[in-house]
Amino acid sequence: MVEAMNSSTAPNRLEKGVISSSQLGLLFFLSILTTGILTAPSPIYSVAYRDIWISSLIGSLPAYGIILIVHALHRKYPGMTFIEYSTKVYGKVIGKIIGLLFLLFTLHTTGVVVRQFSEFMAVGFFPRTPLIVLAAVIIFTSACAVRGGVEIIGRFPQLFTPIVLVLLMFIIVPLIPDFNVKELLPVMENGPLPPIKGALILQQWFLLYSVTSFYLPYVADGKRSLRWSLYSLTALVIVMLIGHVCTVMVLGEVTAQYNFSFMNLSRYIQIAGFFEHLQSIVMAIWVFSLFVRLSTTYYILALGTAQWLNLSDYRMLVMPIGILIVVFSLWSLPSIASYSSAIAPNTFYYIIMLGGVPLLTWLVSSIRHGIGTKN
Repeated sequence: MVEAMNSSTAPNRLEKGVISSSQLGLLFFLSILTTGILTAPSPIYSVAYRDIWISSLIGSLPAYGIILIVHALHRKYPGMTFIEYSTKVYGKVIGKIIGLLFLLFTLHTTGVVVRQFSEFMAVGFFPRTPLIVLAAVIIFTSACAVRGGVEIIGRFPQLFTPIVLVLLMFIIVPLIPDFNVKELLPVMENGPLPPIKGALILQQWFLLYSVTSFYLPYVADGKRSLRWSLYSLTALVIVMLIGHVCTVMVLGEVTAQYNFSFMNLSRYIQIAGFFEHLQSIVMAIWVFSLFVRLSTTYYILALGTAQWLNLSDYRMLVMPIGILIVVFSLWSLPSIASYSSAIAPNTFYYIIMLGGVPLLTWLVSSIRHGIGTKN
């Protein structure tokens, strides 16, 4: 109740809606899950090999810390998003610069996700459809959700999460007889360094929990948000671990050769004769989850930009930002073939923006609060 009251008194409150802490947890669980299962195995296996499951476990540890940091900042600056309290922490000029850099980072990474969606749909289902058309369709659909506000966005994961989990079961369960545990052995054959490298790459997914700072001011039962965020991350680690292990036990060393490894599991099932047309199930999983993922960061861009510009409404920015996302999706990657090779070099870019910036903000805030208390 206190959190909700603090949120309602926040300056320049552009969002009148609220979500529950469980909706917040499901929102980020589903936002990260599908890209983590479909696109992560290839780059991680290329560095961690059979120890991909170890990378999944240790890679989640920094995310638990980032969740604690983001909630600590939220308690210090209740009712404010990162864009708003960054000026309180760093001062107006530096805070505005950091806020702008974070918005540009979010725009770029959202464009990359849209490109992934477009390439996946083009390669697997619509080879003759231009990428810009596929990108425009998903962005227009997400724009409708973003204009509806945080309450609309918060309801979609409640609807889609059970569907996605059931569809994942339809892919994984028929493959159980074909699991080859030997593909996971020997453990740490090349020492601890390969799984650590894989864990670093996974920060591009797990550290996305840092942007919960844009949603925490609108959580009605704010006292439970930390608990649900931790539950969400734990569930995400378990499901991603299952997805990665199943992929490796079926595909083995071939895992590193596919941009969408999990998609090839569905084709394997079709060839084996268990079911038919399971590619459509993977497409459904991809569409449902990517819609939630794009809506999540699209909303952050619209809300954050409006707060950065001190506007009275973020909805006027939804369509212009949508056009920018489509443009960035075409500029972000030369081709999907270059995606896997670009993941490792971009790892520290993600770690700095999603991990380093919140950590630095918390440290500066703690120092300033400590000095203020002494004075």
